Amino acid sequence: MGGLLLLGLLAGVGLTAFVIDEVNEDDDDTNTNDINTDDTISGTPGTDILDGTARADEITARGGDDIVSAGGGDDLVQGGTGVDIILGGSGADTLSGDGGDDVLIGGRGDDLIEGGAGDDVLIGIDGGLNSQTGDELNSLIQSNPTIDALRPSIGTDQHGSDTLIGGDGEDALFLSGGDFGTGGAGEDRFQIGDWIEADTVATITDYVPASDFIDYSYVSNGTAPQVSVAPDDDGNALLSVDGVVIARVLGAATTLTPASVILSERADDSSTDTGLNILRGTNGADLIDGSNVGDEITARGGNDLIASGGGRDEVFAGDGNDVVFGGNAADILWGGVGNDVVIGGAGGDSLQGNSGDDLILGLDIPLGSGSAAAISAFNLNSATPEALLEGLIRTPSEDLSGDDTLLGGSGNDVLVIGGDDTATGGLGADRFWLGEWVGGADTATITDYEPAVDQIVYYHSPAALGAATPVITLSTNAAGDAIILADGVPVAEVTGAGSTLTAAEIVIVERETPLNQITGSTGNDLITGRSIGDEITALEGNDVVGARGGDDQVFGGAGNDILDGGSGSDSVWGEAGDDVLIGGALRDVLFGSAGNDLIIGIDIQLGSGSAADIAAQDLDPATPRALLDDFARSAAEETSGDDNLSGGSENDVLIIGGDDTATGGVGEDQFWLGEWGRGADIATITDFDRADDQIAYVYTAATPDAAPPVVTLTTNAAGDVTVLADGIAVARILGAGSTLTAADVALIARPPAVAA
Repeated sequence: MGGLLLLGLLAGVGLTAFVIDEVNEDDDDTNTNDINTDDTISGTPGTDILDGTARADEITARGGDDIVSAGGGDDLVQGGTGVDIILGGSGADTLSGDGGDDVLIGGRGDDLIEGGAGDDVLIGIDGGLNSQTGDELNSLIQSNPTIDALRPSIGTDQHGSDTLIGGDGEDALFLSGGDFGTGGAGEDRFQIGDWIEADTVATITDYVPASDFIDYSYVSNGTAPQVSVAPDDDGNALLSVDGVVIARVLGAATTLTPASVILSERADDSSTDTGLNILRGTNGADLIDGSNVGDEITARGGNDLIASGGGRDEVFAGDGNDVVFGGNAADILWGGVGNDVVIGGAGGDSLQGNSGDDLILGLDIPLGSGSAAAISAFNLNSATPEALLEGLIRTPSEDLSGDDTLLGGSGNDVLVIGGDDTATGGLGADRFWLGEWVGGADTATITDYEPAVDQIVYYHSPAALGAATPVITLSTNAAGDAIILADGVPVAEVTGAGSTLTAAEIVIVERETPLNQITGSTGNDLITGRSIGDEITALEGNDVVGARGGDDQVFGGAGNDILDGGSGSDSVWGEAGDDVLIGGALRDVLFGSAGNDLIIGIDIQLGSGSAADIAAQDLDPATPRALLDDFARSAAEETSGDDNLSGGSENDVLIIGGDDTATGGVGEDQFWLGEWGRGADIATITDFDRADDQIAYVYTAATPDAAPPVVTLTTNAAGDVTVLADGIAVARILGAGSTLTAADVALIARPPAVAA
């Protein structure tokens, strides 16, 4: 049985399933013990399903990926070196995961649960699974590959006062009332929730603000819970929710704040919410795409790029210099060790950099289709806030990110803050970036600005606000907080800084080379840019834009537009309507958005590049064949750079050059390849769907009856397909190994007179 499962975390409360190594159920490899007296039970070096008895057992799973159900009695269970699932049962059990990324569930009784090495999930909550045998547990897992098979029954506090010890690795500890949780080495997550009753308190023994986090899960009644923290007489922090103490955090009286506690809303426990899918990376450099529902993604080591996708996601990037993009819902994103870039996207997100010098953005910025491959084209690992703001943020109205919580961690972090966001820099010398996207009713909050250490930056676009530099002033509210105003408009509240912050400390940063702004009318416009960078907004109408030289930003607006970026590294948005987008030379980013668009990543010859010359070509989104016959003169003409093409929401045609990355998006899309992009500089298609999309390969036929090239395919270990024409690679199709055939690639001939 391929594609097998290990249980992972449900969104804040329970369990779902994720893929691990195969569980072999052959008689020779599976050891099932079913006896009625005290026993010592030992597994094999392979994969086992082990059942304890109704009494006290000593169970040693040994090697392999094992499933153990301890049964009744006070049991001692040792997991071994594989990836194990261990269920404690109804007694006072001692459970040890040993090596591997294990899931250990205490069940009823006062249990001792120790994860050992690996990234473990330790659950002190009773999930009502005490009667499950190993075979029943395995069947439950195998029959529920994408649902929360072992979701605990939440609503009242659970049985037992358990001791949970994470050990090495990045562990998740689910605590109920009376439990003690010790994360151990690594970056750990302490999960508490509304299942803890008023007369019981969970204890967290080793919370480290720079690396660990505390997550409170709750079922919403329409009002978010109010978190407060107060010290006790012993230097501990007492964490209360709606006035009820539910957790004691040892030694954290001066370090734990309400802003440190992540609030995670979950569906009602009686609902059929499917919870989270679990995805695990490797210790190398991974590209990880989440699904359209909630995911829990643990990337582990390496310099990873993670796009969490739709749904409410939890991402743990792990070690390495990672890029994490949250997507459209309210996500929890955790950078981990290393210099990370963490971008919340839309929705009210919780963003934490942890250790390292991190760049954290509470803004929603356009990054192609939002897939990992599309985001990788932006080279965000080396991005500066200036580059991100100049290249990707269009206007103040584009702050669509929701009310985010940004936590920097222990390094020297940069936090780019949106409206209604709350930002905490943490340790280190941090920079808080505000800008014209914040202001009025949607002000930001900075919780821990430290004069002479941290810096507050106000980003200003002269083109957007006029030639004058904004005037920064301050006021103080009744609580002693400083209010920052730009030209009289409130933009941020700085907690406790009313008597210390001065306007002179606010650094104003302007674009080094402001874009020349050109705005069209609501009619049909011909707009020609300059030889330096322009920001061109065509507005409504069927417009033609030739941006020409410089690094331009072009926005088509509503209407059927033709937009040519020209010779620089350009960003071109088609927006509404059936548009033609042309990148031109160098490295471009092309977004079709809504409409049936034609997106061209190769460099085609359109006269001088002026709007008049482009209009004379009579381009049409529905005629990619005619365009290629008329304008793509030869393989040598592929001079367009490494472009990022994104179709958008309808039926698009993407003409892809060498080293381009193409994402069709929603709809029935066509991906056009050709002899202009072969060999070392092959294209990448990120989201080919055999049921809806088409791939075409354009070649030059010397005569009308000349034999077409022979198309063959190869598949790598990751399931990606390389398309070859006469043995020469032309494109890589991500994840298409089980679906794409050579017959799916349509061959389109063009005469040599055009190609010459």
